[in-house]
Amino acid sequence: MTKKSKEEFQASKFRPIVQIVARLVQKHPDMADNMDYLWTNILQLIPELKDRTHCANCGESMAIYRYRVTYLDAKLLCAMAEVISRRMHKGMSFTDANKVHLQTEIKDFTLGARGNISSKLGLIAKVMKKNGDKDTTHDRKSWWSITRRGFNFLKGEAVPRTVKVFHNKIQEHFEETITIKQVYVNKGKAETDSLEAIAGVFIDSYERPRLLG
Repeated sequence: MTKKSKEEFQASKFRPIVQIVARLVQKHPDMADNMDYLWTNILQLIPELKDRTHCANCGESMAIYRYRVTYLDAKLLCAMAEVISRRMHKGMSFTDANKVHLQTEIKDFTLGARGNISSKLGLIAKVMKKNGDKDTTHDRKSWWSITRRGFNFLKGEAVPRTVKVFHNKIQEHFEETITIKQVYVNKGKAETDSLEAIAGVFIDSYERPRLLG
């Protein structure tokens, strides 16, 4: 009989940080009522917390990104819509047709690699499948579907232009909107010459490292 191996977990740095904070407050009780003073002293003892670009506990990036609808997203949606239309013309239902494997069905590699960004903008979404009774996982055979927002965009309706994302979770939507016509009109303008502008991905800011979260 195979013996089950014991689960192991990487030790968190939170415990020693809490111990340092506790000793500081114990030695200087007035720090408990002055967060700026306390934080300054913590930074002196834990210089890793000065780096706003990475988490001092796990090393993960603390970058907050802005993703903006660009010509690449419009082209990806058009390419996906072409695949869907071709399938439906052959008799496939809309639900089944709207499941596109970008890496194999979209000829342009640059567009196929755009899926994650277009999904953050709400234009496409992962095709999900049941994994057991309750959980669902990404169906990697089908990959992506155009969302209602994506189809509205293709029809010429305005959609939100920019979202703010931290650790793959949307933090904020912005009021500014854009249509597919505007995307094509703006293509090639001087302000889109930089790689960041063309890709529509910008580092907005860095999340301040937190002691307990």
